[in-house]
Amino acid sequence: EQLGFGYSEEGLQGRIELLEKFVDVKFYFEDHAKENFYEFLVNLMFPEFVTEHVFCMGGKTNVLAEAEKVDDSGVPRIFVLDKDFDDLLTKYSDPEGVVRLRAYSIENYFFDVNALCRATAAICDGQRLSVFEANKNEILKNFRRIVDDYTPIAKLFYAVRKFNLANVKTTKRDYKDFVRVGDVNQIMPSFIVFDFIDEIQRESIKQSNRLEDINVINQELSSNFVPKKGCTAKG
Repeated sequence: EQLGFGYSEEGLQGRIELLEKFVDVKFYFEDHAKENFYEFLVNLMFPEFVTEHVFCMGGKTNVLAEAEKVDDSGVPRIFVLDKDFDDLLTKYSDPEGVVRLRAYSIENYFFDVNALCRATAAICDGQRLSVFEANKNEILKNFRRIVDDYTPIAKLFYAVRKFNLANVKTTKRDYKDFVRVGDVNQIMPSFIVFDFIDEIQRESIKQSNRLEDINVINQELSSNFVPKKGCTAKG
C-alpha cells in the first residue's frame, strides 16, 4: 500500500523518524498524499510554530495505530480524525493527542458563501463577482435544499455502517453515483435513492444481512437521525 507522497508504509515511518528531529510539532491526518494542503492549513492556523510537519497516513486506522505507538522523541504529536459516523456508531477511548473533528470531515469546515461566489465567478468567463454576491441568499437556499435532498442518502450510509454491510462503499465513491449532472433543479432525483436501496438489498441478500428487509430500511429512513451541521457524507 502506498501512503503519503507515494511512500510505502516503511518509507513513511522512516520519514517520520527523520523529520521529527527538526520540528516543533508533528501533525497526522487521515488523507492520502495531501501533505501540501495540510501544511498550508497548519501554517495558517498556527503561525507561532517555528517548524512543523504533517504526515498523511492514508486512513483513520493508520492514524490511530501511530497514536498508539510509544514516542520518546519529545516532540508533541497531534492526530486529527474526521468525525464520520463515529460518534453515533462507536464508543471510543482515544490515545493522548487525538483530536476528533465535530464535522463529518475536514472539508465541511471550508464551505463559505463568499468563497463559493468567488470560485464560481472565477470559472465563469465574463461574469462579475457582484452578480454572485447579490445572490447569496439564493445560493444558501439551494444549499439547504440539497442538504434536505441528500438526508436519505446520509441515513442509508449510516445504516450500512450500523449493520456492518460489507461491499457497499460509503466513502470514496464516484460523485456520479449520487448526482444527476446537468440538471440544476434536480441534482439528486428520487430514483437515485431507490437505486442505492436496491444496491443495499442485493448485497444484503448475499450476506443474510438485516438490511435485506425493506421494513428495516424504511425504519432507518424514518428515524430521528438527522445529519448534524457539517455532517455531509464525503464522496
